[in-house]
Amino acid sequence: MKELDDLKNKWQSGKKDLPSMPINSQELIKKAQKKKKASVLAHYGTITILSITLIVLILFFTKVAVFQETLSHIGVALMAGGLALRIIVEAYSLVKAKRISLEQTTIENTELNIHFYNFRKKIHSTFTIIIFALYIIGFYMLTPEFSQYIEFNWMLLMDGSFVIIMLVLIWIIRKSTREELQHLKDLIELKQNLKEA
Repeated sequence: MKELDDLKNKWQSGKKDLPSMPINSQELIKKAQKKKKASVLAHYGTITILSITLIVLILFFTKVAVFQETLSHIGVALMAGGLALRIIVEAYSLVKAKRISLEQTTIENTELNIHFYNFRKKIHSTFTIIIFALYIIGFYMLTPEFSQYIEFNWMLLMDGSFVIIMLVLIWIIRKSTREELQHLKDLIELKQNLKEA
């Protein structure tokens, strides 16, 4: 642990000895705008994908596979409710992201970025896990009624496919989450550089 502290101190003192390069504020603003645009587009993309999924889910369970049992209705409600809740949170995040101005170099604006970054971290951790859990539980609550209409082999295939699809989705979401959080970290760093310029 002491070695890590020594290394950190050497790093910090070495950084101070480096000649500081002039920071071009306009360049930093352009970089920040690019990062913010990517983050906002990610919000729109997530909202679009989740909305399409929700619409398909509702249409499927109201037009194609109309369930009769209460357990199945609860399962569909958990799946649809989880998706709807996530869409609402993404829309709220989008509104918060748009409130952050990149032209100002105030401490307040830096704090908005940090607050937003922490908010997104919470969404991508506990909240996303809860939504996934609701969706998975909801899906498996449909299995008893599905088994009345579908052969056992097809049920195994459906349940196995669901597991594979969920694992792929988790991998995709983790990848996009890392990218988004990196964009947000970069925005905070750029904002700090603008403040120092």
